[in-house]
Amino acid sequence: MDTVNIANICLLGDFSGQVLAHKAINHSLFIADSKYKGKFTYHCVQTRDINQDIVSQFSLYDAIWCVPASPYENMSGVLNVLNYARTQHIPFLGTCGGYQHALIEYARNVLLLNNADHAEVNPDSMTQIITPLSCALVEKSDRVSVVNGTLLHRIYGVDRIEEQYHCSFGLNESYCTYFERDTLKFSAFDDHGNVRAFEISDHPFFVATSYQPERTAFQGVLHPIVNYFVLAAIENKQCCTADLI
Repeated sequence: MDTVNIANICLLGDFSGQVLAHKAINHSLFIADSKYKGKFTYHCVQTRDINQDIVSQFSLYDAIWCVPASPYENMSGVLNVLNYARTQHIPFLGTCGGYQHALIEYARNVLLLNNADHAEVNPDSMTQIITPLSCALVEKSDRVSVVNGTLLHRIYGVDRIEEQYHCSFGLNESYCTYFERDTLKFSAFDDHGNVRAFEISDHPFFVATSYQPERTAFQGVLHPIVNYFVLAAIENKQCCTADLI
């Protein structure tokens, strides 16, 4: 097999056999592999193993998925990797905890809210970007509306969809106006108008969801978001390989 042309996906998080979302991600990528037949591989990177040289460590990967089950053991390392993925245009998917930390990274480094933090990790922070949901969505499903004209809408091909959650924290809605920049788009909302997903428009693929799309794998279904993410990784590998020829 020509390993030079195989996309390498990083799964970033604190992996545990007890976390349902982690099992779902493995199932999702197993289904994707049966579809794309050896065009990609993936490796798990525990957050404690993130080193200081982010570029050297993560330039090995053609896409990065920041997975659920936060708070992370090495939050600062995770934020550095997310900054790398965003600024270096590496295809990125963040689900649940990955979504929350992608918002914190953006707040700190783009909006210059230097003290932006997570209420679960730092409850005394004066700039809590991520706060407890008014109604926890732990092992629940809920309807979301997808914004027309967004990448997420193109991925789904529908205006409304039901998604599965295991989440007690989300975006502090009082900061929504801070995030309304040209390149960051809120792309999905619940029926109460609360943000449930966002994307970055000047990026090859940067999508983050508060829900866990990977869970459709338990029904043997490859979620369209995961499918597009894998495709983005494969395309990124192909572009990089072509640049070397």
